[in-house]
Amino acid sequence: AARSYIVASLATSDPACAARATVENLLAHTTDVLVVVHRGCGSERLVLTEARVVLNPVCVPTRRAYGSLLHAHLRNVLYAKTTLPRPPTHVLLTAANLYWIAPGVESYIRAVGSSVYNAPRVTLPATHPPDLDPDWAAIRGRLPFEGALQQKHEGSFYPWDAVVRMVHTIDLSRLNHRSCFCGGFCIEEYYLPNLFYLLEKDRFTFGKSFDAAGGGRRDDFLFAGTIASRDRVLRRELGSTKFAVKHRAHNDSCARRRPGIS
Repeated sequence: AARSYIVASLATSDPACAARATVENLLAHTTDVLVVVHRGCGSERLVLTEARVVLNPVCVPTRRAYGSLLHAHLRNVLYAKTTLPRPPTHVLLTAANLYWIAPGVESYIRAVGSSVYNAPRVTLPATHPPDLDPDWAAIRGRLPFEGALQQKHEGSFYPWDAVVRMVHTIDLSRLNHRSCFCGGFCIEEYYLPNLFYLLEKDRFTFGKSFDAAGGGRRDDFLFAGTIASRDRVLRRELGSTKFAVKHRAHNDSCARRRPGIS
């Protein structure tokens, strides 16, 4: 039987040197992962010849903290759906600012199923009026609880069939106009987790809820459930639940500085 595999979607507009370092770092810590790379329109030309890497020829003009990032990932899903000879088991959303430090993520993803099962449930800030985003309002109106699920897209993962179903419910052409800077509404942290909940709600049990408007470093708890951490990975988590950290090592003159482990 053919070996099962996972698709890792990477959206990066970094210089070619840094983008290549990102891909090589991911490949070095995985075995059953095929990387689909999206390059933002106008990015420096990137040549990839590795067997486990596919370059998506479709480009989206991406900007940091805009919905165009989610748009690029979903374009990667659609490209994989139409070009790969057999489907993967899962999709992992990775990022140019993830630095991989441990192998074994494939086994963890297959065992858990989706990062969203452990996503935080948050109280939505007052800066999120109901009419901020009509598509989001439609999703939120179907949720049977107060607030919403919120999770960093970096290191989140989903079953392949679920992602394919979700991508066809989103108007991709509208995503580029959504910005984190408009009321702090980062759609890549809301759309997929809550759409996935609506598909799989019978499998969910909720733990602690969080106040998204509270103090402290919000990024820390928003990585809950993902395979990544904000700054450092605890040794007891390394290679068991956490496999990467948010770090710009790839952009530091293509340096390979290893982030710290606590």
